[in-house]
Amino acid sequence: MSQRCQHESKPGRSLSGRAALALSVVAVVVAMSGTAIAATGGSFILGRGNAETTTAGLTNTAGIPLSLAAKTGYAPLAVNSTVKVARLNADLLDGVDSSLFLRSTATAVNATKLGGQTLAQVKSGLAITPAQLATLRWDKDPTKPGTYGSATGSSSQSGVAFDGTHVWVANSQSNTVSVLNQDGSHITGSPFTAENNPCGIAFDGAHMWVANAGSNTVSVFNLDGSVAGSYATGSRPVGVAFDGTHMWVTNYFANTVSVFNLDGTQITGSPFATGTGPNGVAFDGTNVWVANSGTASPGTVTKFSLDGATAVPYATGGDRPQALAFDGAHMWVTTDNVTNDVTEFNLDGSIIGLFSTPGSYATAIAFDGAHMWVGDDSTHLSEFGGDGSLLRTFPQSVTPTAIAFDGTNMWATSGGFQVIKFRTR
Repeated sequence: MSQRCQHESKPGRSLSGRAALALSVVAVVVAMSGTAIAATGGSFILGRGNAETTTAGLTNTAGIPLSLAAKTGYAPLAVNSTVKVARLNADLLDGVDSSLFLRSTATAVNATKLGGQTLAQVKSGLAITPAQLATLRWDKDPTKPGTYGSATGSSSQSGVAFDGTHVWVANSQSNTVSVLNQDGSHITGSPFTAENNPCGIAFDGAHMWVANAGSNTVSVFNLDGSVAGSYATGSRPVGVAFDGTHMWVTNYFANTVSVFNLDGTQITGSPFATGTGPNGVAFDGTNVWVANSGTASPGTVTKFSLDGATAVPYATGGDRPQALAFDGAHMWVTTDNVTNDVTEFNLDGSIIGLFSTPGSYATAIAFDGAHMWVGDDSTHLSEFGGDGSLLRTFPQSVTPTAIAFDGTNMWATSGGFQVIKFRTR
């Protein structure tokens, strides 16, 4: 029996060897042809298509189970499905760190930069449309240093604002507004005729509003430069700000602020009393703040509820407050001091700190999404960190009178014949 088993086993081994060789040849031929290989229960052939009928698992108890390296310019992995991958923890999305994205349910600091609403509310058009948030398109590219000028073709610029595409400049002495492309050139027809002494300027998401200090009116421009309307204000309107629903206009000589619906009518109770000489005005996502530039020792700002019914004054750290800007968490105000000419407020009116520009008498202020930019009467434009630290200073030939951010650049108007465009990063 044992002999017979031994005798029968020899031909069996020889036959298996020939079969294995034949199968190997077939596998090579099939693999070289590019035909998909059925890998289930068998070998997985690299460089060729493989097909599975069950889920394949890969485990490495000592570390990372799979590492993929691709040629430069090629993705390391391709998929054919848009189904969400459960429990996938990714670092970057389109090259941007995941920590910089706002969650759809967020309502904290980042959400206040969206007018106090969640991202989902903004998308739904609850109050502020994406177009109205054009000035919040923050670009923090660190490869864009430097400055360059762009002439407006008019004199004594007193206001500047961004409409999502173009930069608008109010030319107070020539009674015009200039509309500039990013390269500093004018759009067709610019500068456009305004009323007497155009001053403050603000965008409502569809139109540009310009306060005409010498006409006691506010003009509403279509984005092509044509005039959509003109509405009466109080005496000497100078500052303009949008709260997502209404336009607020400060009336310097009348010591009031007018609150307009977008059709040019005023809300019930408007105009509302302010402190002496209301000038700058800004929205913090919940309330509107007005700088009372006629007040001193100390100067004051007034915080209004959106219906104008509640007005709370707060003392600043300096005299004659001029301009205001919101950084998403705090309100900043410039004052007419030799030192400590910038005050940073908590939204409850308590003072966080007093900071000094390199010169004196801070005049203009704007936020770039990360830092606060301040102009002073000693012809400086300075960049401050959120803690009030002075980061950079750019000497100017004339005093910066207004500042606006376009998502990448900071634009500063002057009392001369030009507007300066700064790369913020």
